[in-house]
Amino acid sequence: MRERLVTLLGALAAVYLVFVLLVGPREPNAAPESMPTTADRGSRGLQGLQSWIESSGIRVKSLRSRYDQVPTDAALPERGNLMILTLPQSLPVRQLEIDALKDWVERGNSVLVLDGSIEVFAQPQARRRQPSSMLAALGFSLEFADAELDEADKSGDAAAAKLELDKDGRPQPRGLTIRGHHPVLQGVQVVQVRTHSLYPLSLTPKEKFRTALVLLEDPVTRSPAFWQVRIGDGTGWISGYADLFGNVALGASDNARLLANVVASSLGPDGWVVFDDMHQGLTEVYDPNAFFGDARLHATLWFIVGFWLVYVAGRSNRIAPLVQRAELPRAVDFVRAVGGLFGRRLAGHEVALGLLRHFFAELRGVRAGADGIDWDLLARFPRVPRSQIDELRAMHSGLAQGRTPDLVRLNNLINNIRKLQQ
Repeated sequence: MRERLVTLLGALAAVYLVFVLLVGPREPNAAPESMPTTADRGSRGLQGLQSWIESSGIRVKSLRSRYDQVPTDAALPERGNLMILTLPQSLPVRQLEIDALKDWVERGNSVLVLDGSIEVFAQPQARRRQPSSMLAALGFSLEFADAELDEADKSGDAAAAKLELDKDGRPQPRGLTIRGHHPVLQGVQVVQVRTHSLYPLSLTPKEKFRTALVLLEDPVTRSPAFWQVRIGDGTGWISGYADLFGNVALGASDNARLLANVVASSLGPDGWVVFDDMHQGLTEVYDPNAFFGDARLHATLWFIVGFWLVYVAGRSNRIAPLVQRAELPRAVDFVRAVGGLFGRRLAGHEVALGLLRHFFAELRGVRAGADGIDWDLLARFPRVPRSQIDELRAMHSGLAQGRTPDLVRLNNLINNIRKLQQ
């Protein structure tokens, strides 16, 4: 009983050690981060945008596969569709997808890019943001505007002075104003955003014959914030703020009017609005994070651990009796069986006499002795020591008197003499 208790305690200690090493400490409970997907009801989610577009009679698709599956989707027309995607993306995009998306847009479709990659209050020189590979594939790069460090600092200080903070010390939402005249700006005066950058942004073309039309401006940094670009036969809409049409911002100011104008300008007669949910975590493709976070996997692992504890601390150390594997007989088994038979049936002195007779029978010219043993013949071999012949002869004499010699010693003497006389 004591041994089983020690085994159980050791097993529990092993389980605890594995749990600590693999699982680690849990982070404090916090509200789940809002993600820009059509299934998210949080501040950054797009569920409100999807519902509003669907209620307008426009067909909506939640893309949960890679971009290269869009051109082959039979439900979508070849032209006149709009894809809405948010940067940065949770799941990495492949080059094959980027090429497929660019080709799809160039053939007469549109893409609305909500780029939230800028860092709040980031320093332009010390922490310049890396250009997005998605925008680079479309021929543009969204970066902080080039400026000298002292000028950037002055601009940042001036922008910081204009920020209004709430009671918790967080910046208040601010409005983006229109610039110029454009059909998508009809009925739009101010568009509200909640993210902030103290430094001006710049959308730079990376390919020849690429141009960008500024539609909205950030009055704090006095830099563009929303652009229209041409991509082949298609159209691109690029926002420097990802929360422009989120659940919270959609109903603020003229955000919904701007989105309605963008959709109307982008869609064809049978066009669809496609939301990129795949690269924000809602995917039909194999996701290792979703696999390891599945509750069914955890239940299976705990069942295995429990079964193992019952096994190691149970009444028996084996679930079933151990079955010995049958082994085929070998030559040595035959020798042992025959030796055992003779050992049980023959007396020791008869074995010794048989060894001597067999040895002398090997010598040529056996002539003397009733039992075939000729000592004179053995003495003719000069390489055989006289002492060994005398010892062997003494053993033979003892047999006549009923004494059984040491059979191992007798066998060794015969083998040694056999080697010397060869």
